[in-house]
Amino acid sequence: MQLKIQCMQDSYEKLLKILPLLRKDPSLLTEAEQLVQQLDEFYQSSEWLDLYERSEEFNIDTKGNYSVLSEDAIWNVLSEFDRLKSLL
Repeated sequence: MQLKIQCMQDSYEKLLKILPLLRKDPSLLTEAEQLVQQLDEFYQSSEWLDLYERSEEFNIDTKGNYSVLSEDAIWNVLSEFDRLKSLL
């Protein structure tokens, strides 16, 4: 489970890096959409809620970002993606 959470955390970090570049480089849209889909599926799953409730059990390298097991991190990045996509 630790590995899956870290994988989602790494995807979250990649998306955070891509979002500011989208307006200047729309070719990143496909990669961003793939990351969004992956994170959205994870966030909408019942598994995420269970992991959220047990988040203190996991040691996740967030690299200074919010944890994907925090209450709003994924929601916020997905909302920002939708906002930016509407501007393209």
